[in-house]
Amino acid sequence: MIIDYKALRAISPETAREAVLEYLRSVNGNVSATARAFGVTRPVVYDIMAKAASGDLADRSRSLSL
Repeated sequence: MIIDYKALRAISPETAREAVLEYLRSVNGNVSATARAFGVTRPVVYDIMAKAASGDLADRSRSLSL
């Protein structure tokens, strides 16, 4: 079963990331299984984990501030 992460993210990025984290907990932290389930790469899962560790699941601007 693949969960469409991109479709979830289009609705709400924060909720999509929370879904990934919840699934990750349900598979006892198995990053590979989580990535497969959501159709994303492992680095994407690690990025979501890093966002959660920072306490902010919201999108950040990619533009550079000068």
